[in-house]
Amino acid sequence: MRFVIAALYACGCVDLSEPPGWVAAGDYINTAVECRQTADPGACERIRTAWDRNYTDALSGSYDAQRTISFCLSTGCEQAIREDRTLGCAWRLVISGSGHPEAGETDTADRAHFCGPDMLDQQARTEAQAQSETLLKMLRKTS
Repeated sequence: MRFVIAALYACGCVDLSEPPGWVAAGDYINTAVECRQTADPGACERIRTAWDRNYTDALSGSYDAQRTISFCLSTGCEQAIREDRTLGCAWRLVISGSGHPEAGETDTADRAHFCGPDMLDQQARTEAQAQSETLLKMLRKTS
């Protein structure tokens, strides 16, 4: 059985980097933009290079990685990541709902900003709340 799993992984037939049910990290890369076309190509490349690790760490419960994922989804991070403000807000709600001991006033301010009316309308905020509840359930299953 181990041989079969190893063979499937080696051929690229399965992706074991994300737990089942999670969107693959690469699906969030903004393929509509090449980094060399951005204002800061180096930053764009660094963000894309670190994205898989940050995403995997966020799914493992890392506070810092969850903050990074949330920020990049909300802002696009130098156009490296496909912007999804609703999902970015959902991750902010995950941070506040996870009980991270590191969480503090900055996270409260970030949640107010990235989930606030300047970034999202009421429908998007309602959707973000529902997404955060799903994310928290999924995170508890993988922890």
